[in-house]
Amino acid sequence: MPINNESAKYTPEERREYAESIKNYWDYYSTMKTAADKGRAEGRAEGLVEGRAEGRAEGLVEGRTEGIEQTKRENARKMKARGYPVADIADITGLAPEDVEKL
Repeated sequence: MPINNESAKYTPEERREYAESIKNYWDYYSTMKTAADKGRAEGRAEGLVEGRAEGRAEGLVEGRTEGIEQTKRENARKMKARGYPVADIADITGLAPEDVEKL
């Protein structure tokens, strides 16, 4: 324990109590800091897991939607190449007649 002007006046028993109080303070501080650090780390980990899950779910929905639209366009191109009427292609694929004509 560092001795300063004030603590130099303490009796041996008071110095022991003072040193014990300083030790208790630093023990408490260390415990709280460790708990806070652990809480932040757990929060970050949980946030990453949730963020990844949301991103994957969004990606799956968007990817499936894009895949379905791409498949519709590919099928429409094939039908158009085989001479199907635009109205029939639009009806079968669900694409707008204007979109089928652009293919």
